[in-house]
Amino acid sequence: MAEPAPACRVEVALEPARAFVGQQVLFRASVWLREDVEAFEWSRPIAFAHVRSEVLPGDPRGDRRELAGAAYRLHDERRALFAERSGSLRLSPPEGLCRIGGATRVVPVPELVLPVSDLPAGAPDGFSGLVGPVLLHQTVTPREVRLGESVRVALMLRSSGNLWVLASPYAEALGSAELFPQRPELVLERGPQLLLRRHFVYDLVPREPGSLHVPELSIPYFDPEAGRYALAQSPAVTIRVQRRAPVAPAAESAAPATAEDVRASDSRSATGIAAELAAVLAVVVAGAGWLIRRRRRRTPSEAVAALREARGIGSPHEAAPALERALRAALARHVPDAHSVTPEELVAREGLAPAVRAAAHQLVAVTRSRFDPQAPAPDPDAVARAVAAL
Repeated sequence: MAEPAPACRVEVALEPARAFVGQQVLFRASVWLREDVEAFEWSRPIAFAHVRSEVLPGDPRGDRRELAGAAYRLHDERRALFAERSGSLRLSPPEGLCRIGGATRVVPVPELVLPVSDLPAGAPDGFSGLVGPVLLHQTVTPREVRLGESVRVALMLRSSGNLWVLASPYAEALGSAELFPQRPELVLERGPQLLLRRHFVYDLVPREPGSLHVPELSIPYFDPEAGRYALAQSPAVTIRVQRRAPVAPAAESAAPATAEDVRASDSRSATGIAAELAAVLAVVVAGAGWLIRRRRRRTPSEAVAALREARGIGSPHEAAPALERALRAALARHVPDAHSVTPEELVAREGLAPAVRAAAHQLVAVTRSRFDPQAPAPDPDAVARAVAAL
């Protein structure tokens, strides 16, 4: 008499069957459940000694098959494993618990052996134990700044290997510039395998005018498929650093303007011209017609250029330096030291016009987004409105 088909059946496998320390290995437990099985669970969580384990989503296909005349459905369990030492690692999955007809049956699971090798000799200088392959992308924005402004350097590395072992690629300074690193970020993308992204963000503050060089970056890794060491690289970048912008003169030192000057200004809006002409007429009637002072209504060209630069940058976070320059340039028309004062000091000042105060609050938000990883991304449209209001 034929043996009845088992209620639960567990098959386990490793891919690849051999690995290097730090290389990702896929562990898969295919749990086949007979149609009349009420529930299945593990006797303990799946974990292995000397191995880092990350849960992956199961196969969503919901495969079915027949075995010994009985219909089965698939319950898929996957883990991304990273061996932390070499040797023959014995991986003993937990037992399965199969409930059917109100009774629980123990399902034995085969033990696996994973041969793990140390990385070969000949590692290049600076090697940190990173197993690849590794993709590296670096952005440096903007490429031209003034003293007192900063440059954002953002690195993104992507790999299926142990990216968490990588330390900060840059030191505390680059030449004469100070480097302010943000907290590194590790992102896990869980799919058929585990993909990892490692983010490093720095704010670079030049201390002297001229050319500032962000050197070529080379990050060594071991490629287990090719069996050799390789480099993930990004090219060198040169940043032009100009001297500080001259401080705009205070409104009180502006040369007197005539009514003819006001009428001749072709860059103002119709509403602005009408308002200023009305002000001129009121002063003339009061006997002080030539005391009215000229006020430019157009947005400073520096602010316009910075806004255009920000629009050309895809990421709002990466556009933050340009947005900050636009706000400071526009604010300098009303606050002479807007290029050097901190945003918090600016907001705390009394007597600011509503539009100036609103732009100052935008400056606080933009600056915070540059240095606080938890801050929301800046809103380029809100910045543009604040600049236009000035």
